[in-house]
Amino acid sequence: MTVSFDSVLVFSCSPFGEALSGRVSAVFPLSSVRLLKNGSASVIESAFSESRSGKRVLLVFVCALGICVRKIAPFLESKFSDPAVICVDDAGSFVVPVLSGHVGGANEAARAVASSLGAVPVVTTSTDLHGAWALDVWAEKKGFPLGPLSSSLSPSCSSGRLSEIVRFANSSSLSSRKVLSVGVGCRRGCESEKLIGFVESFFESESIPFKMIGRISSIDLKRDEKAVADLARAASSELSFFSKEELLGIGDWIPLDASLSFSSSPFVLETVGVDCVCERCAVAASEKKFLIARKRAFDGMTVAVAV
Repeated sequence: MTVSFDSVLVFSCSPFGEALSGRVSAVFPLSSVRLLKNGSASVIESAFSESRSGKRVLLVFVCALGICVRKIAPFLESKFSDPAVICVDDAGSFVVPVLSGHVGGANEAARAVASSLGAVPVVTTSTDLHGAWALDVWAEKKGFPLGPLSSSLSPSCSSGRLSEIVRFANSSSLSSRKVLSVGVGCRRGCESEKLIGFVESFFESESIPFKMIGRISSIDLKRDEKAVADLARAASSELSFFSKEELLGIGDWIPLDASLSFSSSPFVLETVGVDCVCERCAVAASEKKFLIARKRAFDGMTVAVAV
């Protein structure tokens, strides 16, 4: 299983469920598992609190889905802080991720339990079913989990705002909306093929879909740079340029990784009057001001991506 948990609580609500609990718990390290009957409100509330403190918690209900839903309903708060919850019917036929499928790891846990039991995993997350790029899954794989105590995000980024950004990105991916904003920089006279190849290679290495690029942008000093225009044509995207004043005046934005400031280059600052072109351009042209891929530089070219 690719997702590990600090704590796994397995609740059974019938003799059949109790008999099956041992097989379910065998999927996880013994030290992390507790087998419990029924599941009192106080125990479930404590598990939710533990999840909100930054622990990775999984609740497994071996019972009817309706029982599971009623037991967790009073404690629901946010997809970025609630624990992973899965439900297994007490005949061991189906395993359903109920809560926190991506961020909490319920989808992967359900697949692992289903595989062990010979059951059917009933995953209903649309991006999973259609093989679409999902921002929250991508961030997790890149080592930037979007959980409640993630050190990767600005303290000003509320759970509600983050949830809205993820919904926007994931639904856009499903509907093939081109919502990624790409900021680029390059030396004067850069060859078009070189810049296009660099950006395509960057997207491939980062596992970000090139087809979702909606806008290419750079500083206005590059307005006549053929390579930048040709990159926009290659991506079938809009092209925009920003003055140094506009780039320096960017306000509320969210970096994916731990640094709360843009990258800075003394050479770029001296040359164009802005410490970093690509990251600032990516954010300036983006809808949600969420920088997901920081500056990558190679042979006089730079690229960054925002949503």
